[in-house]
Amino acid sequence: MPLFRFFLWIPLVFSAAIAQGQTDILLRCQAVVDFHVRESFPKLTYEPPIPGAWTQNAYWNAATFYTGLWDLYAYTGDSAYWAQLMRWGAREDFVPLKYDPDIANNHLAAYVWMQMAAHADTPALAAASYAELDSFMRIPYEGRTAWWWCDALFMAPPTFALASAQTGDPRYLDFMHEKWQAATEALLDPAEGLYYRDAKYIYDPADSTTHGKNGGKIFWSRGNGWVMAGIVRVLEHLPAGDPRRDYYLDLLRRMAAGVARWQGSDGLWRVSLTDSAHYPLAETSGTALFCYAYLYGIRKGYLPEEIYRPVAEKAWAGLLTYLQADGRLGHVQRVGHEPEQLDPEHTEDFGLGAFLLAAVEWMKR
Repeated sequence: MPLFRFFLWIPLVFSAAIAQGQTDILLRCQAVVDFHVRESFPKLTYEPPIPGAWTQNAYWNAATFYTGLWDLYAYTGDSAYWAQLMRWGAREDFVPLKYDPDIANNHLAAYVWMQMAAHADTPALAAASYAELDSFMRIPYEGRTAWWWCDALFMAPPTFALASAQTGDPRYLDFMHEKWQAATEALLDPAEGLYYRDAKYIYDPADSTTHGKNGGKIFWSRGNGWVMAGIVRVLEHLPAGDPRRDYYLDLLRRMAAGVARWQGSDGLWRVSLTDSAHYPLAETSGTALFCYAYLYGIRKGYLPEEIYRPVAEKAWAGLLTYLQADGRLGHVQRVGHEPEQLDPEHTEDFGLGAFLLAAVEWMKR
């Protein structure tokens, strides 16, 4: 079966100028999708190459790409994008990850398949996903042990919010809100408006292991990008009259202010938000997630446009400087959990997916 139509003949010479035309942005998105189909999709297998590998199947890395692809399809209606979504889901039997059960990282793929099931009016596509969510809620997690790392707030909560929106069953939303609050109570630094990645990074003046290279607090860029993007995705599915909306709107506004102050002059953020001296290279996956969240918040009226439109525009223009003609997004930090030096040529599916999310929001603005 052929994969995708490849537009390799198009002279995709991307400039640093902000892309304004829909056609230009759609071509860039097409190049990103083609890159994934050509370079990544053939390598996804049912068994990880090594125990615990994170880049296979329907785990969070690939699922982030398909989250972006879903948004791109929902915006464009392009049947080729739908075909690739179906190809991925069918190869996984529309079943969340098979070798690491009961973890938030399984639930991002479920989000995509639940959206697809509703769109195609084919409940079977989401049957295993709902079974996984129901099973997860039966586990007697206490406090923040369900989502103990900040990345989880992108991977799982929007899926539970979507489940309530689709079924009318409040249990999913109630579960999600309780666990989100617990994670936030544990990981949010109120003074900074930023999240620690997990408990071992919470700053303690007397514990040098919690200090960054500059001696200060450690705030990982992509980790905070996951949270900020997770907030807007939860808001997308919260009913308009739900009193819990104010909680997430407040979080979004606190993060928007906390993140914006660390934006580089080139529009991008560094792997360590507060330490560009030790980590001078721009990082694109976190930047794309921030860009997406700012654009969504501005479009919905949640964030003041006069303050954050320049932030979002600088971020978008900066991202375009690292999108190569073949659809590769450079300057993506490798899979990790803290600030690390990056390879300028490295890319990942989650970086491509984050770019697609930002691109769709840019076109909606």
